[in-house]
Amino acid sequence: MNEIEVAFKEYVDAFKQMELIDKRKEIIRNINEITAMFDMLASESNIQLSYLKSHEITELKDGHESEDDFLEALLVYIENAKSVLGQYLAKINNQ
Repeated sequence: MNEIEVAFKEYVDAFKQMELIDKRKEIIRNINEITAMFDMLASESNIQLSYLKSHEITELKDGHESEDDFLEALLVYIENAKSVLGQYLAKINNQ
């Protein structure tokens, strides 16, 4: 295994040991990192992105939300990441 694979395996093993509340926070943090990467790429190319807005995100309570609220917010975060990526790819292809 290479260094990246080892680090990833250790990360997943650590994730498995986390409490559910911390797993939820970690998942949301990761999705936000993905969106931030797209935002950084767009900024470097002078591309303006727009973000989907939804009240489901405001219902997150730092891992203490209901399963329904978490899944609804998770869906919004994923759809937002997909939207931002789509905007970036469409605009970068038109330059």
